[in-house]
Amino acid sequence: MRLHGIMPSIARLSAAALPALLLLGCSYGAPKLELRIANHANAYTGPVSAFAVYSAWVRPPTGLSTFPDGGKPMVLAEAAAVYLCDTVTVEVHRLWRVDKPAQVRSGFTPWLGPWDRDGIHVSLRGYRSLTTDPVAAYRVNYRLDSVGVASVIIDEPPFDAATSEHVACAEAVIAAAERAPPSSQPK
Repeated sequence: MRLHGIMPSIARLSAAALPALLLLGCSYGAPKLELRIANHANAYTGPVSAFAVYSAWVRPPTGLSTFPDGGKPMVLAEAAAVYLCDTVTVEVHRLWRVDKPAQVRSGFTPWLGPWDRDGIHVSLRGYRSLTTDPVAAYRVNYRLDSVGVASVIIDEPPFDAATSEHVACAEAVIAAAERAPPSSQPK
């Protein structure tokens, strides 16, 4: 008779413990920096290329949060930067940096337009929602001058034809971004 009263208590305990155990199994690793070159543009004169770099501090999923497809990292901070690289000396310096705009909830990326005598054209893109619904698309265009001062522009000039990326510069840009990441590591 006593056993009969214990069984529902064990069942209630198990039902309460299961979600708690699942939550404990869904965890994330230590923050790590992810960097990617979005695209590049060659200077209209001279041996220089500009690179749009996306950066994010993420905590990769571990444990049950990786099931069934590897999981989704927890994004802590996102930013964009434009780096310049002299294609002869492979000297790199950061021209501009900006955090992800608050309006962007998903799909954030920088993108370089043409580089003309007025400056380098760069846009920040993404979505105001967690989905890629075209109605929620967000985009703001800038023109960067030679010292990295950004001016908001309404219209972006037509894009130039794609060119091949300078591999040595791409490697140097990523190395520079690792030393001084475009996004600050969250605390």
